[in-house]
Amino acid sequence: MGSIAYIVIPIATILLFWLYLFFRIYKHLKASSLKKGWQIAIPITVGGMITLPIAGLWTAIDAYSVAVIYFCVFLLLTDLITFIIRLFCKKDNKVWRIIRNFMLIPLLCTVIVFTYGIINVGNIVRTEYEISTDKDIRAKGYKIALLSDVHYGKLNNKNALERLAASLSTQELDIVIMCGDIIDEDTTKAQMQEVFSILGTIESSYGSYFIFGNHDNQPYNTEPIFTESELLYVIGQNNITVLNDESVNIGDDILLVGRRDRNDERMSVEELLIGVDSSKYIIFADHEPYEFKMKAAAGVDLQLSGHTHGGQLFPVGTVMDLFHVGDMVYGKKQVGNMIAITTSGVTGSHPLRTQGKSEYVIVTVHSQK
Repeated sequence: MGSIAYIVIPIATILLFWLYLFFRIYKHLKASSLKKGWQIAIPITVGGMITLPIAGLWTAIDAYSVAVIYFCVFLLLTDLITFIIRLFCKKDNKVWRIIRNFMLIPLLCTVIVFTYGIINVGNIVRTEYEISTDKDIRAKGYKIALLSDVHYGKLNNKNALERLAASLSTQELDIVIMCGDIIDEDTTKAQMQEVFSILGTIESSYGSYFIFGNHDNQPYNTEPIFTESELLYVIGQNNITVLNDESVNIGDDILLVGRRDRNDERMSVEELLIGVDSSKYIIFADHEPYEFKMKAAAGVDLQLSGHTHGGQLFPVGTVMDLFHVGDMVYGKKQVGNMIAITTSGVTGSHPLRTQGKSEYVIVTVHSQK
């Protein structure tokens, strides 16, 4: 049933909106001096050019698809507002009629939103969280950098990433955690090598660690551009440690657990924490923000995730919050004795961002003792 709906819903959406556009445009052309054939051909063509990219919602969303989707939403809102106004005001202003007929307001709104989204996605900001623990960790605490969802190759952001890596190297970091989706299905082999060579330059006291997201090994490509073994080789070559359902001791008082993505075969939370020293401060890196209560009950102190992009395209994040998709969409959350932090990501999987911010996260864990 789910797979059928996945096909039927987009086709029905495209068809209904095409019909709406066809009759909207045809209605205005009918009163013109154009020949009957043109009165039909123009709505068919324009409607197709606008509606077909909506299929990007179910395939690969590119910039054009996003722009068209926003245009469609603004057009529907404009027509709805016009309809409500007409209920109370019978006179039709000539200027407003021209603006409405040529869809100028939705076009202007789309340009504004699109421009903002392009600027916003490339503006990578620092987000900082300070947390404390009553566990016996070193007095000066630990400074952790969390990087996720770079989706390298979606944007040509090599210079921005090099600046970010150089900046992080000056911040006296203790640990760097790359929380998945550093690359994706659009990343070439050269880009894969490039991004990890850049991220591998980040300096920290205890090194850099990587966990898999749902895109890193290109599972949605029929023929992946590179194999997982090639990816692991490149990551290791750049002095980044991969944690595949594995844990590592950081100093004498931190245990870092790195989990495989939930779309892969992986160990359970309980299996990953069997026999661990619960007196240590346990950091659990898991790409997707799920199973918070289970992790808190198992003794995890700090859960780090990405994946959600903070919504990225408004109102996706708002809808995810409303329908409780995952355990959290963005930010910091207390679950029992555990703190959960979910980042919106360094870039995201789309060429623009109309919700949230592109960020890297610095988490400083202080000792209460």
